[in-house]
Amino acid sequence: MLKRLREANLAREAERDPKAVASLLYRAVELGGEAGECLNVVKKLERERLGIAGIDLEAALVRKFNTSSEKLGAKTRM
Repeated sequence: MLKRLREANLAREAERDPKAVASLLYRAVELGGEAGECLNVVKKLERERLGIAGIDLEAALVRKFNTSSEKLGAKTRM
């Protein structure tokens, strides 16, 4: 699953920024947003561990990736 995510992410990034012109500041802000999303997933996993709620992590990851691709106008989907 993670290998598939990595491949799809590289393909989508090539589609989004084919000339690799995004600045370091842009990438830093982008990383901050991704870290926030990662923490949200960790929170959901912790909820599951504590018996508060269940989540299908693989399905959620695919939905999130595809939703992001759609927002970005990218064709790459998982």
